[in-house]
Amino acid sequence: MKDFLLDIFFPDGVECVLCNRLIDQPHDFLCSSCLEKLDVIIGKSCDGCGKSLPLSFDGSYCAECMGRDLLHAHGLSCVTYNEFSAEVIWKFKYHNCRYIGRMMGAALSELLQATYIDDIDLVVPVPIYKKKEALKGYNHSAIIAEEVARRCNKKVYTDLLVRRKATRPLKDLSKEERIRELEGVFEVKDLYQVLGPTGKRVLLVDDIFTTGTTIRECCSALQNSGFTDVIAMTYATGLL
Repeated sequence: MKDFLLDIFFPDGVECVLCNRLIDQPHDFLCSSCLEKLDVIIGKSCDGCGKSLPLSFDGSYCAECMGRDLLHAHGLSCVTYNEFSAEVIWKFKYHNCRYIGRMMGAALSELLQATYIDDIDLVVPVPIYKKKEALKGYNHSAIIAEEVARRCNKKVYTDLLVRRKATRPLKDLSKEERIRELEGVFEVKDLYQVLGPTGKRVLLVDDIFTTGTTIRECCSALQNSGFTDVIAMTYATGLL
C-alpha cells in the first residue's frame, strides 16, 4: 500500500532508484550519475535483438541472432542488459514502481519515432498469465506499451495477446528449456481473431530480450492470426 500511494503522489520517483539520491531532473528515475551507468545503445544495432554493433560490423544481425529462427521483421532496444539496468527492471517489475515503466516507454517512444514509427499500426505488450497479473496488480510490459502508444499516437491493445497458462521463471531455464516451456503458450484473443483491429503491423513490447524465445512465440501467435509484420521492441537486450 505504501508503494502504491507513493507511486500516485510521487510519480517521478523523487529519489534515484539505484542510489536513493534526490533526482535533479524532473520526470526521471535515475540521477545523472547513475544514468551514466546504463549502457545506452547508440548507433548501429542488431536488427534482431537490438544489441549494439561495432560500426565496422558487416551485416545486420549479431552472431546470436544469425543462429536464431526469428519471426519478427526488426528488433529495437534502448540499453544493454547489465547489472544496473537489471536492478532498474527488477524494481519496476517487483516493487510496484510503475513510473519507471512509463519512463522506459518514453525512451522507447523516442527510439521508435526515429526509426519505424510509420511501419506500425498498433502496439501490443507481451502478456503475463491472468492470475499472476491479478495477484501483482499490473502487467509491466503493458505499462511500457501504453506509454509508447500514447506518445506515438498509436492504438494499444493490452488484451490482444493472452497467455494460456502459467510458466516457470524463464531466467532459471536454458534456451532449450525456454522453448519447451513457452511452446503454444500465447494466443490471440478470440474477439480479435473474429473482428480484428484496424491494421496488421504490430509493435510487440517487452522489458528484456534475452534468448528471443518469448518474442518468437508471441510472433508465431500473431502471424497465425493474420498480423503479418511484427517489430519487437524491448527496453534492455542481452544476457547478463
